[in-house]
Amino acid sequence: MNKKLDTLLGTLNRIKDIALKFKNPNFNSYFYKKAEDAAAMINQKRDSITQQEIDSMMDEYNELEDVLNRQQSVQNMYYSNEPKVEK
Repeated sequence: MNKKLDTLLGTLNRIKDIALKFKNPNFNSYFYKKAEDAAAMINQKRDSITQQEIDSMMDEYNELEDVLNRQQSVQNMYYSNEPKVEK
């Protein structure tokens, strides 16, 4: 079971790496914090976590990783730091 937990934590680390690639600081910090919180929760519950919970989280975070990979590319393509309103 430790191997699966390590794989899950590796997925969360990849999610943090993807989150840092967002140009928009709101997306960047939200998804980074979400992955940090999940990793902290997993490390805290490491001994009491069940196989079903691990499998469920693996599915959830693998899907999130795929979505973030796509969204990061699209969002960065259209993101601009320049103000949209002239003063």
